[in-house]
Amino acid sequence: MCVVGDVDPEAVCAMAEEKLKDIACPQVVAVKDWDEPVSTEVKFATASMDVALPMFHLGFKSPRLPNGPEGVKQEIIGDLAAEALFGESSRLYLKLYDEGLIDSSFGGGFETVEGMAMLLASGDSENPEAVRDAILQEAEHIAQTGIDDADFLRMKRSALGRRIRGLDSFESTCFRLCAYHFSEFDYFRIPDIYKQVTKEAVQEFIRATVCQDRLCMAVITPKEDM
Repeated sequence: MCVVGDVDPEAVCAMAEEKLKDIACPQVVAVKDWDEPVSTEVKFATASMDVALPMFHLGFKSPRLPNGPEGVKQEIIGDLAAEALFGESSRLYLKLYDEGLIDSSFGGGFETVEGMAMLLASGDSENPEAVRDAILQEAEHIAQTGIDDADFLRMKRSALGRRIRGLDSFESTCFRLCAYHFSEFDYFRIPDIYKQVTKEAVQEFIRATVCQDRLCMAVITPKEDM
């Protein structure tokens, strides 16, 4: 249980102990760990549905994150890699938008769930394969030329600012405190982790992750009778 707000902590604890003392705690069965490679078996999948435009989801597998500060650091590196690669202010996003290959539905980020992590991009496009190829090309370009120092500082400040603004929401703060607690990390230490993230680490993440070996694309195409 997590409580955030202008409350008396001792009163909240006393109330919780009184209300919950007779509730049985079920036995928790640990999820089995899987030793899964980061390479993907299936590179492309497609299906036809009632959609107006082709819809795509593109994912790049990443090793699962460890608990504690190191896992949070890897999560932040993944977030910044997505921003550098295809964030709304990135060179690639503007290029794809100008060419009509993406629209406002396009977006992406770094996602983590129990035992797995991935870099994702999705949206509507008349030519999803061209978007995929452009992302791979941009990743190669960043790996070779690097990220501009000023751009990296701006992205890192913006990302940390969003985290801090999120503390205005009690609900969001409760959720993050709980989620990071089970990852063995104190969420209020997040600014310290941002200070540790370097431009070189983000560039290396892009070089290692955004490649043919780790990708899979799923495309939903319109039914022919639409």
